[in-house]
Amino acid sequence: MTSLKISDQDKNMVELKKLGSDWVLADADSFPVDASKVTPILDKIAAIKTNRLVTRTSDSHKRLQVAADDFLRKVEFTLASGAAHTLFIGSTPGTCATHVRADQQSEVFLASDLSSYEVGAQETSWIKTTYVSITQTEMIGLTVTNITGTLQFSKDVSGAWMLDVLPARGARHGAVTSLVSQAANVTPAQAAGQAG
Repeated sequence: MTSLKISDQDKNMVELKKLGSDWVLADADSFPVDASKVTPILDKIAAIKTNRLVTRTSDSHKRLQVAADDFLRKVEFTLASGAAHTLFIGSTPGTCATHVRADQQSEVFLASDLSSYEVGAQETSWIKTTYVSITQTEMIGLTVTNITGTLQFSKDVSGAWMLDVLPARGARHGAVTSLVSQAANVTPAQAAGQAG
């Protein structure tokens, strides 16, 4: 596969494309995605079998959530040959089974080990959401700079955080601990494009 466009019932949409040997977000200036999230989905889509038929009638598509206008996930993908395909991923009747239907076909099948929850329609489903992750025990200092100035925090020998030379006590201690915790674990809300 060379591209994936995933939509959900809430009108969310994300498009992934293959750039060389890497997968990237097509609409975020080729922001890299986490290949460990893409490869298993590609494998599961490729492994869908047609031996577990659920229905042959289009009247059941809405109920199974695989209709063209009522689905949990719509996955549009392009193969290396240029052939384009659409797969609707619907409801889950039981553990490890999900209703799936290829566009232009009436038949609905059960796919093993594939769920709509694995095939997210938002950028954060595909990117590495941890930008910075440092344990607080590893941190010995923190500098925060904004328009009003710079604050420097450091740990004393007992492990208590200090603001400049004043101990961060009382209510400030909780605020300092919260600030350090937030600085130690940064996660993006969405992918940022590359600087122009």
